[in-house]
Amino acid sequence: MKRKTKLDLPKEVLKEAEEIIADLNDKQKAFCREYVRDWNGRRSYHAAYPNNTNETADVNASKLLSNTKVQEYIKYLRDNLEEACGISKLRIVEELMVLALTDTTEMYDSWITRKELSELTPALRACIQEVSTSTRKVFDQSKKKDIEVEFVKIKFYSRIEAMKEIKKTLGYDAAEKFETKLNLSGTIKISYK
Repeated sequence: MKRKTKLDLPKEVLKEAEEIIADLNDKQKAFCREYVRDWNGRRSYHAAYPNNTNETADVNASKLLSNTKVQEYIKYLRDNLEEACGISKLRIVEELMVLALTDTTEMYDSWITRKELSELTPALRACIQEVSTSTRKVFDQSKKKDIEVEFVKIKFYSRIEAMKEIKKTLGYDAAEKFETKLNLSGTIKISYK
């Protein structure tokens, strides 16, 4: 999957924002999109209007942020951030499911030999958190001498942690609400919601 490096709005989201952005030029729109990334006016102004001093960026970012249409567009972007980024709870759960359910033993041809990275499925590659290598001298019985052997250590993301995140994202860990009522007969009725 291609990772997004800048905030590009999908066409359907842009269509909803047409009324708001009608009076803004491309650089003002770019400033707004940059601004919702980290709420840094200077950096956002430099991104939209390169080759300015920090003082100029500070003053002009402040002016832009006082513009009503700019404020409306920033509010729109903030309120529709999931759509703007292409992220949703479903997308997050799908990514976590890859980590939780992919069989990481598929990366091995046998107990000792592993497949090349290029032979792994994208899902299996996504489960790799870290790869480290080290070289050690090992005595080779057949050659009757020490040889250098490269050892590769592969660390996968925790399946348990991924499952915990799935539960949390889906709300399974939310505390159960319950209500107690004392009825006229003197018994307590507990109902779960």
